[in-house]
Amino acid sequence: MRIAFSIVGCLVCIAVAVVNVSGAEEEKSTSSAHAAAAESTKLIVTKGPFEIDATLDGTFDAYEKSEIILRPDSWSDLIVREAAQQGASVKAGDVVLKLETKKLEEAIKDLEAGIKISDISLRQLESDLSLLEKTAPIDLQGAQRGKQAADEDLKYFLEKDREMQIRTSDFGLKNSKYFLDYALEELKQLEKMYRADDLREETEEIILKRQRNAVESARFNLERTEANHHQTLGTSIPREEERLRDAASRAALALDKQQLAAPVGATKARLELEKLRTERDRNAEKLEKLQHDLEALTIRAPRTGVVYYGASKLGQWSNGSNLAAKLQRGGNIQPNEVLLTIVDPAALEVCAVVPEGELHLVHSGMKGRVTPTSFLDERIPTTVAELSTYPDPSGKFCAHLTLDADRLAKLDRRPVPGMTCSAKFISLNKSDAIAIPSKAIFNDEANEAAADYVFVEKSDGKAERRDVQIGQRSADRTEITGGLKEGETILLQRPKGM
Repeated sequence: MRIAFSIVGCLVCIAVAVVNVSGAEEEKSTSSAHAAAAESTKLIVTKGPFEIDATLDGTFDAYEKSEIILRPDSWSDLIVREAAQQGASVKAGDVVLKLETKKLEEAIKDLEAGIKISDISLRQLESDLSLLEKTAPIDLQGAQRGKQAADEDLKYFLEKDREMQIRTSDFGLKNSKYFLDYALEELKQLEKMYRADDLREETEEIILKRQRNAVESARFNLERTEANHHQTLGTSIPREEERLRDAASRAALALDKQQLAAPVGATKARLELEKLRTERDRNAEKLEKLQHDLEALTIRAPRTGVVYYGASKLGQWSNGSNLAAKLQRGGNIQPNEVLLTIVDPAALEVCAVVPEGELHLVHSGMKGRVTPTSFLDERIPTTVAELSTYPDPSGKFCAHLTLDADRLAKLDRRPVPGMTCSAKFISLNKSDAIAIPSKAIFNDEANEAAADYVFVEKSDGKAERRDVQIGQRSADRTEITGGLKEGETILLQRPKGM
């Protein structure tokens, strides 16, 4: 029993001791937490290294490259027949793109045939114009002679021939009457003479019969002459006058027409000839362009290198996927766009994007290093060759970085155009600078002339406001160039009431 009580007593003592120790540790821990919280709001100013760097996102690009752009003179039906694959290695002069040419060749044949026909038509028109220029004066003279003859015929008819025709008709009618009268008188005398004889001989009967026939013939001749006389005076002469007047009018019109038509016809022929020549020249020019296009539809590599689809903009091949679909057999491509780019993969540079907030950290001539995204253990020395003064159309500021050629040559794994990387540059590196957290620096933003200031803890534990001069800034620290000394204590938070 004593032993049991002893054991129990020991256990109780141990438990009490444990509780005491645990309580002491908890009290100590709480005290340390309060002390740490107090210290976290203060900072003892010390000198030490202060570095500001700029880390840029970049893309490897080739500075030795040739873009292939199809610029046809006339042909627009651009159908792909065969294209080199992206990443293919080619030599200068190798075929990298072929387009369909069947329709173009047919168009060339049609134009060639049309030009031959135009040449024949030109020769015919030139011959017709030459003949027209030679015959026009002759035709004009003929028209003038025709008018003169018609005028003379009309004048002669009106002045002489009409009167002569009337007199001739009258005289013919008069003679016919005379012949009838003569015949009747002669028959009358013969009958009177033969009536005295008691017996007529056969000869006398024949004579009388003949004379009676002569009278009958004269009477008919008179009738016919009277009809002709009426026809002549009433119809033939007026018609003849009308015909001659019409002929004179027509001859005058023919002369006027010839006088107008001769120069107009020649002018028209010259214009038609000039128009045909112009059309022929245009077709010849179009043929020359199509023949040039035919040669251009087979594109050869302008340099030795690697094929990339599309164009590189700051190392980015943004349009490559769209062109990959177009550069298949049967694909339709557009003129005046970069279809392929032949790059020299050994001639590398980096196109890096500089954030606007870090422009002050980067300048031409800065040295740094490039780390490829795919080979994080590689470091390539680099130099800022050029920094854009103005943003590009997308609003980005760009830096062109040259790479150390010797280091590139020694790499086991070489980056290629289109790969990404990061570039780091040291803008500031001081070994004994005073740099404090940026959150410990305050400024009265409402007062533009107010200085930057901090709160310094005095020996009596109270805080005082003190103006400071600031230098360079990093992401979370700021260099102090005046107003603070090493060993002073500053507050990281604004004291209450200040």
